[in-house]
Amino acid sequence: ALSTLPLEYLALLLPSSPSRSVTTNYLMLNRTLMLLNLPRHLSNVFALLEQAAIVRNIGVLRAWKLFFVMALAGHWCGCGFFLVAKGQALRGNPYTWPEALGIYLVTDTQGTVEMVANTPEAYINSLYWAYITMITTGFGDIVPLSIAETVWCIFCMYVGVVISTFAIANLQLLVTSMDAALANFQRKTERIKMYMKYRKLPSTLSSRIVSFYDYQWDLLKGADEEQVLEELPRSLQQQVANFMCRDLVASIPFLRKANNALLNALAECAEFNLSIYSPSDDIIKPGERIKGVLLIFRGDVEVLS
Repeated sequence: ALSTLPLEYLALLLPSSPSRSVTTNYLMLNRTLMLLNLPRHLSNVFALLEQAAIVRNIGVLRAWKLFFVMALAGHWCGCGFFLVAKGQALRGNPYTWPEALGIYLVTDTQGTVEMVANTPEAYINSLYWAYITMITTGFGDIVPLSIAETVWCIFCMYVGVVISTFAIANLQLLVTSMDAALANFQRKTERIKMYMKYRKLPSTLSSRIVSFYDYQWDLLKGADEEQVLEELPRSLQQQVANFMCRDLVASIPFLRKANNALLNALAECAEFNLSIYSPSDDIIKPGERIKGVLLIFRGDVEVLS
C-alpha cells in the first residue's frame, strides 16, 4: 500500500529551485517497494509455464528466472547510474558521465540541466553501462566521474557478481540435467557389458541383451515406468490403466460394438502389467499356461505352430 502513495506531490510544497526535481525523484523511490511482489508474480508465471508443459526442464526454468532478474537488475542499475549523475549535475558538479557523452548540458552554476539527447538514447547508454559493469567487462567508454557515481558503480559490480555466480551455477546444472538420463543409461550399459565380459557370455546372447536395453531406451528414454506407477495411488493407477488399455480392449473383435461404460469397466478391472520385449524374444514358450489375456500395445508378434 505504501508503494502506491503519490509522495512526489509533496515536492510541490517546496519553493521552486533546481533541486526540487531531485527531491521529487527521491520521493518517488517508494514505488520501488513494488519489487517485493516481483518474486511472487514470477513464481506464478513460471508455474503456469510448467503446468502448460512449455518449460519442463528445471535448469531451463531457473535460466529464465535468472534472465528476468538480470534484465531487471540491469534496468535499475542503469537508471540509478543516470539518476545519480543527474543529481550531481543539479548540485553544480560539472563532471558527470552523461555530460561527458553529450547527453545533457549544465547551462549555469546553479545546476540547470538541458537535455541534448532524447530519452531512448540516454536509456540505452545507461543500460549498456549497467550490463558491461555487472558482468565485469568494462570497455572504459563510459566511466564514473564523481564520487557518487563511483559508489554506485561499486554497488552495481557487487550485484553483477552475485547474479553472474548464480548464472554460472545454473548453466552447469542445465548442461548436466539435459543429458542426465542418457548419462545414467550409458553408465548402466557399461556395467552390463562388464558383467557379460566377466561371465564370458556368448556374443550372440550379449548382443541380444544390449539390443534389449537399447530398445528400452528408445521407448522410454530412461524413465522407470514400473517405479512411477508404484508411487501413484490406486485411483491414479486405475486411470492410467483405463487410458492405456481402453483402446486395446476396444480392439478385441467381440467388443468392438460395446458401449463406453463396459469398455471403461473392463479397462479398470484389467491387471495392468506392462512388459517390454525386444525383437526375436519369446513372449510365451510352447506349453506355457497363462492366466488372463495378453494384449499387444505396440509392435507385431509371430505365432509359431
